[in-house]
Amino acid sequence: KSHGYLLRLRDGQKSQNCEKVRILSLYLMNKQAELKDKFKYTEKYMNWHDAQTHCRSHEIDLATVTNDTENAFLANVLDSENDRNAWIGLSKRQGLWQWQWSDNSSVSSSVQWESGQPDNVNGTEDCVSADTDGLMADDTYDAASLIYCLRAVTIPRLYSSTPL
Repeated sequence: KSHGYLLRLRDGQKSQNCEKVRILSLYLMNKQAELKDKFKYTEKYMNWHDAQTHCRSHEIDLATVTNDTENAFLANVLDSENDRNAWIGLSKRQGLWQWQWSDNSSVSSSVQWESGQPDNVNGTEDCVSADTDGLMADDTYDAASLIYCLRAVTIPRLYSSTPL
């Protein structure tokens, strides 16, 4: 069954770009499926260290958000799951005022802070939670929040019946 799209221009003529729109739509649906496989939302309340231990034991680590697409996906998941914040794998390097992902990768422009954040209230806010708007805020390690993990994905091995 075909799932083509029909666009109408202002003058009522059919667009010649229907196939491009259909391909873009399929690409976006595929990208969403990839992100769903890459991340796992867990509805358990834990402090940041326990959340990291949980993710490292059951998946790979707390989520590392590397671009705006992943950030938007995370926000949509959190918004659809009871409108709550969740821990991600961003924290300060011990003893420094420098943010780093828990997988030791550097922080990119994908981190979008809430207004006035990070604010490091009382000098104790060294880890980060994400909210339903795709914005981040620093918090204390002891605060309880939901968890967003980087999922362990098994890649199936492909076998070829003909030698390469």
